[in-house]
Amino acid sequence: MGCKSQSDFQYRNIPAEYEYLYKDTPTKRAETLKNLKNPYYIKTALPKNYDTTGKKDYTSIFQSALFNNREVVFPKGKFFINKKGLTIPSNTKVYFEENSVLHFEKNNMIRYEILRIHEVENVQVYYANIVGDRNTHTGKDGEWGFGISIQDSKNVLLYKPIVKDCWGDGIFIGSEGKIKSQDVTVDGGLVDNNRRNGVSVTSIIGLKLSNLIAANSNGTFPKSGIDFEPSLNWEFMEEVNVNNIVTFNNQEDGLLIVLVNLKAPREKNVSININQHTDLYSKYGMGLMLEKKELPGKLPLGFINIQNVNYKYNINGDIRNYSLIPDNKIKIMISNLKSNNKTDRVFNSQVVPNNLTIKNSGK
Repeated sequence: MGCKSQSDFQYRNIPAEYEYLYKDTPTKRAETLKNLKNPYYIKTALPKNYDTTGKKDYTSIFQSALFNNREVVFPKGKFFINKKGLTIPSNTKVYFEENSVLHFEKNNMIRYEILRIHEVENVQVYYANIVGDRNTHTGKDGEWGFGISIQDSKNVLLYKPIVKDCWGDGIFIGSEGKIKSQDVTVDGGLVDNNRRNGVSVTSIIGLKLSNLIAANSNGTFPKSGIDFEPSLNWEFMEEVNVNNIVTFNNQEDGLLIVLVNLKAPREKNVSININQHTDLYSKYGMGLMLEKKELPGKLPLGFINIQNVNYKYNINGDIRNYSLIPDNKIKIMISNLKSNNKTDRVFNSQVVPNNLTIKNSGK
């Protein structure tokens, strides 16, 4: 295993057995390109003998192509993207050719989005490949530098994105205003070595998250592979479906569910299904935090179904409850949990939340 150290964290290389989650064969890529009926190839707008080593700034050319064409193909090569990032408008399909990579400009910003999908609908992005500024960042503050940001949008598809080395999250899904984010699909992909989380979901109605590997999140809390965590009590966590997810060597939790901020004057409803979650080497396979006594409001209702999970080599145990009290109205079902961890399978002698059922759990 390769390693990059940060305090108690050791980076691990992604095992080859998981490459199928974020790589496709040339034949499959060609089939995917057929989803674009009238593609505009950005290379036709670039200068003759354009740079493919990331030394020239073509951000304005890329942005113009996105604003003026509904189907856009990014060319092969390493391309410099300046601090403005790129905005994708509604009704747009974007395809990245193999070995097309966007590298973000060195900066000291506390917040940025490299690929921005905000207040739009009907967007499809295939094979996005993004490298953030984590290794060149000149500031110390902030944790909101996102590789791909989906906010206040609906009917969005990300197919096999690769997002690495961002100052905050690899992929962020949520809302900044009170517009709902709805019907977002992330099918396949790799998020790796991002400073906060691999994927953060703060507000959504209708999410399909599948066939993804979230690895090596480290640096600033929560430091988790995938984090479902509303920030405000008017946000949503409904119709969330997670299937065939691998979380790998994250500094804290492989998968984290924090719902304390959904306490509201009126009871909110939560619906989360998690099937086939594998975690290796994260501190915990999964973390839960469903109640925080200090926050006002009524506890949310609904369900969290977790089934067919497999946790291995977790430093501190399988599942941790971060709440200090058992109060909880969400029905939690955990079934078919397998583990090779030596510590207690679930919660490791911590406070166990109310409304919890565990079935067919074993080593």
